[in-house]
Amino acid sequence: MAASCEQPLMIRVDTERVHGIQALLQPDAPLLKPGDVLPPLWHWIALARWPDVAVTGHDGHPRRPEGLEDTPTRRMFAGGEVTFAQVPARVGEQVTVQTELGDVVQKSGRSGDFVLATFTTTVRNLAGKLVISEQQNVVYTDPRPADLGAPDGALPVVGRPLVARADGSVDLLTDPTVLLRFSALTANAHRIHYDLGYAREVEKLPGLLVHGPLINLALAELARTASHGRVVRRVRHRNLSPLFVGQPAVLAATTTAPDEITAEATSDDGRTTSRVVVDFHEEDKS
Repeated sequence: MAASCEQPLMIRVDTERVHGIQALLQPDAPLLKPGDVLPPLWHWIALARWPDVAVTGHDGHPRRPEGLEDTPTRRMFAGGEVTFAQVPARVGEQVTVQTELGDVVQKSGRSGDFVLATFTTTVRNLAGKLVISEQQNVVYTDPRPADLGAPDGALPVVGRPLVARADGSVDLLTDPTVLLRFSALTANAHRIHYDLGYAREVEKLPGLLVHGPLINLALAELARTASHGRVVRRVRHRNLSPLFVGQPAVLAATTTAPDEITAEATSDDGRTTSRVVVDFHEEDKS
């Protein structure tokens, strides 16, 4: 079924929010300036805006739009695909953003019944040119005890969440402070990321859930670095298994085709938790 479409919003690509994610993930890099190209997936931070608290649901997210009112409680970001035009979004510029709720489908899997909803977002510059096109897949399920453990008790402060290894891979380390900062940067009030009581008692999770977009953004940056400056055309991302706060993961990137790099996050118990496939524009051979 097709459902609602929101009115286009005029939003500035927020320089301070860009500096905020740099301070969290790239503290040694030069600060991006107005006019610089926005890195891939950073629109999740630079265009995020807090909703009116009057339309916020019990889980901290905005109330669900028409077509999703009766979906189950637990909401999980499953993955999606982002396409970047050759005309990029730039730090500090104004853009128009429009999101549409598309198909809403009842499905059944290994973990039971669920609802899969597809959201499509387009971002255009003031000249009307498309700069970003995105499809997000969101899963809604009934709360049930998770079968994956998470550390109990107080968690140590990890400091910087991304730590480079000598082989080019990266350690991802999380604590509640990292999750809180990323929630604030993305205007995400979903309580599974900061309210341990809610996560355990209401959504039956063993601990605070690490944001899928945080992992995906770090993977996309790793792939972009491995490409040595090539221009990103498309990012396909998928969250395969949950990662809970305090559980370490290793991020690694591999060239899987001439114009493609695949980056994966692997938890300390051997699970692939997230996968990102980055396609690049063809290199100019002239």
